Amino acid sequence: MIKRKKSSTSKKKNEIQMHTSYFACSYSEVRQSMSILATVDELDGDEAFTPVLIFEKEKWGQFNLKNFAATSIYRGDTHSYITGIDGEILTIYQGSVTKEYLPDSGSNGRHLGRPNRIRSINNQLYICGYAGQVYTQDTNGKWTHIDKGLAEKEGNPRSIDLEDISGTGFNNLYVVGSKGLIAHWNGKQWKKISALTDVYLSAIHCFSPNHIFIVGDNGTFLESNGKNWKIEIIPGCEENSLSDIVSYKDHIYVAAVDKLMVRKAGKWMKIDNKNTNFLKLVVGSGKLWVMGSKRLNSFDGEKWTTYPDPNNR
Repeated sequence: MIKRKKSSTSKKKNEIQMHTSYFACSYSEVRQSMSILATVDELDGDEAFTPVLIFEKEKWGQFNLKNFAATSIYRGDTHSYITGIDGEILTIYQGSVTKEYLPDSGSNGRHLGRPNRIRSINNQLYICGYAGQVYTQDTNGKWTHIDKGLAEKEGNPRSIDLEDISGTGFNNLYVVGSKGLIAHWNGKQWKKISALTDVYLSAIHCFSPNHIFIVGDNGTFLESNGKNWKIEIIPGCEENSLSDIVSYKDHIYVAAVDKLMVRKAGKWMKIDNKNTNFLKLVVGSGKLWVMGSKRLNSFDGEKWTTYPDPNNR
């Protein structure tokens, strides 16, 4: 379990010149709005403080979560949700913020550790994280485990780490994570898929029951039709940690740290942009949104547009 220590810095948050580094994002098609989670470069890395940047209608906004170390965000049509390292989950609606705790997550209950990813799948929210934890909301909006047979009795330094979750609905979910772990939920139980690799798997997108894509370390790319799996190493990415994957204009795009890879007609090609690196990918409002560590960009297949925020100009 990771613990946050109090910072020794004597500066107050509002006195610090913020230079932020992005690590997570979410886009609302209805609101046509992007939310980005960041850290502050000038602060002690152990300090719990998370800037939340909002890009909407070509303008930037920001609010700060003090004493809160966020891990992931989902920006919905009306509500936004942010998970925290100690198992917290914030619900933001019309300017008000409520906080609750995931059962057994963070240092609570069974001490399962941090939640890593919140995602909406077929209009229902799911969360996955360390030590095999997976949650969804019941009909009363209460967060509940759906990880029997997958979650461990208690988190420890050797626990599995679920990094991402995707699927087409409650009866068809996938999680991926450390040591090449892939598991499938059929609505009743989890089944681990025989190991195809032992590298860390960082992102999965299930575009349909028979179109599933996964990326991970060392340029690893996995593809499945729902029954059979095949694995390849993307050429030129053998030393890259692939961090995200989307489908845009009928092509597969992969974030590969210092480059963006696209598969066209079965062949991988590199797209360069010297003004950014590539961490997260989102499709929305007809654009491919690309989040780097310092920049938000969009790509229409030919032209790049950059949207520098006030902290990193």
